[in-house]
Amino acid sequence: MTKEERENEIKERILELQEEINELNEQKEAIENNEQDKIDEYDELIDDITGLIKIGSLEYTASHVLKNIDEIAYNCGYNDYFDEQLSKLENSIDDLTKELNELEQELKDLKSGNIWNAVQFQ
Repeated sequence: MTKEERENEIKERILELQEEINELNEQKEAIENNEQDKIDEYDELIDDITGLIKIGSLEYTASHVLKNIDEIAYNCGYNDYFDEQLSKLENSIDDLTKELNELEQELKDLKSGNIWNAVQFQ
């Protein structure tokens, strides 16, 4: 592989990593801001696991029942579920950022002619 090919390969991967990091940050922001789609996702999870709750001839979704009967339990479950998701997202962002920094350093080393450092990153 030539130096130019490696530089182009690194540049492509850097763009991919930046896009992935941006997407993960958007997901993280949505969770942190309690956007309606995340609330809907949590409700769907509860409903899929539990199914419908029947009271006499009436049926209710489990998420609706939990929200209205024990809002504290609903909120605790929501927080636990999304805290775990946030933790996973933050770990992924950290890993991708580390890879991004390494590639940026390798690209810098290649451009400056510091081949020894560039070779170490491969």
